[in-house]
Amino acid sequence: MRSVSALFPTFFTLSLITQSCCSVHWCYDSQSQSCGPKHWKEIQSTCGGKSQSPINIDMSNVDRDNNLQHFVFEGYSTVPPGQWSIANNGHSVQVTLDTNVSISGGGLVGKYKALQLHFHWGNGLSYGSEHTINKKQYPMELHIVHMSERYTDIRDALKKTDGLAVLGFMLEASGPLLVWFPALTQRSFLIPASPGPMKSCSVTTIWAQTPSS
Repeated sequence: MRSVSALFPTFFTLSLITQSCCSVHWCYDSQSQSCGPKHWKEIQSTCGGKSQSPINIDMSNVDRDNNLQHFVFEGYSTVPPGQWSIANNGHSVQVTLDTNVSISGGGLVGKYKALQLHFHWGNGLSYGSEHTINKKQYPMELHIVHMSERYTDIRDALKKTDGLAVLGFMLEASGPLLVWFPALTQRSFLIPASPGPMKSCSVTTIWAQTPSS
């Protein structure tokens, strides 16, 4: 039986992307060495700094802040009235959320509304998490992207260091590496083989997308 478990389920990062480069092709090394992370600064100069993805978390060199509070999740366990949209955006499977879901606490100033969730995985038998922990790459990584309620346009939020907040889940797999979360399993047929327009799908709770352990 396929199963997945989460590591460091509250791995958290503020938005490290300050500008969008959607009009130019970028990729990961597992896809092509010619457009991987080492070349991102050639596409967008912002990516040549010290605060952007992908990053390696060295657990032996992590500063722990004991003053940080727990995250507060609102709407994560509620089935929303609206529809979700699912699409292949050319880099990942992305689910756009039409719901009133937010996080606060954990060092955040104010609330951050959930906009979308997406996945990072490898090709075939390769591991594909975007980030690494102690230089270890994991089979899959889930990102839930939130925007500060201080902003109404993601284009404005992307220009601010506090504009976005992303919850990241490192995922281990047993059995085949291609593992769909329960709520997406029945909808995987909606995902086109190549980038294309979004398709509507029935909704579930956000927590249904995350592993139970």
